Amino acid sequence: MQYQNQPVPETGSIISDLAKEALATFFNTLYDNNMGMGSICIAVKDTVVYQHSVGYKFTTPTGKIPAHQYTRYRVGSISKSFTAVLIFQLYEEGLLDLNAVLSKYIPGVPNGDRIRISDLLHHRSGLHDISDTPNFRAWSIVPKTQQQVIDRIIQCTPDFEPDQMAVYSNSNYIFLGFIAERVTGLSLKQLIKERICNRGQLNSTYYGGKIAVQHNECYSYTFQEDWVVEDSTCMDIAHGAGAVVASPYDLTLFIRAVFTGKFFSQETLEYLLTEKDTFGMGIHPIGFCGKPGHGHHGALDGFASQVWYYPEEELSIAYCANGLVYPINRIMIRVLQIIFK
Repeated sequence: MQYQNQPVPETGSIISDLAKEALATFFNTLYDNNMGMGSICIAVKDTVVYQHSVGYKFTTPTGKIPAHQYTRYRVGSISKSFTAVLIFQLYEEGLLDLNAVLSKYIPGVPNGDRIRISDLLHHRSGLHDISDTPNFRAWSIVPKTQQQVIDRIIQCTPDFEPDQMAVYSNSNYIFLGFIAERVTGLSLKQLIKERICNRGQLNSTYYGGKIAVQHNECYSYTFQEDWVVEDSTCMDIAHGAGAVVASPYDLTLFIRAVFTGKFFSQETLEYLLTEKDTFGMGIHPIGFCGKPGHGHHGALDGFASQVWYYPEEELSIAYCANGLVYPINRIMIRVLQIIFK
């Protein structure tokens, strides 16, 4: 089978052969013990220094189709980093005031006249998380209109007053995605393609739809004596909080592009990274043994993913799983232990 993708360069010796062997052993052991399936890509500057895939992307009546370096995953909440990039582009271009209130763009939201765009970015709105509403799983696998999504969020009592504290809520970034569309008149799908993928040369990244195995996309699985396929969330419900599909390689390109000026200025980047109660605005601090880093996690259905960037080393790491039992945080910590010796 031939795959039409951009070539993935893999050169350099920044990660030793011994480290590569340790990484391969680790991921192979996870798969052999039914603890995880997925793909990892590690890059320094613009050069891939390691990539590895274990498990399969989907099953057929005649067998299992293995995952590979071009496999594309639903990256869940890493989509919030994409949405934040779009919001800050609009801010830099003078099209959006981050102190503007939510009610200017989406009327009828509780406290909407006091929730600022920056509160949504920092998870300080107080809006209840739509994914923590009754029967959300069954509700989310059936297509809904944008107004139906808005109505479900509006029906929830706020968890706290705006800007009192920070509590992670998918509702914040769903609204940010809607706001980006209303400011520009373009769909989030178009915005991600034109403003992020084209500028960052992300050829295997896009706003997702129904899972398309013919486009190298994979299904997700949970382990129940064997890997069992999961139901799939409708991406128009996940929207700005979770609708992106990408390969791990593209995620390394994306996170490096954020930090190297492909999307906006250094001044705007520093604003985006501003922390409140440990939250950045779409990209959060992720340090390791005194090394400052930044990134985001993702989880959707049976998918789990993380992307991290360490500016001092110009190191990008992206891991995407479509079936996971072993905790993803422990996986990424082990990866960093091997890389940094």
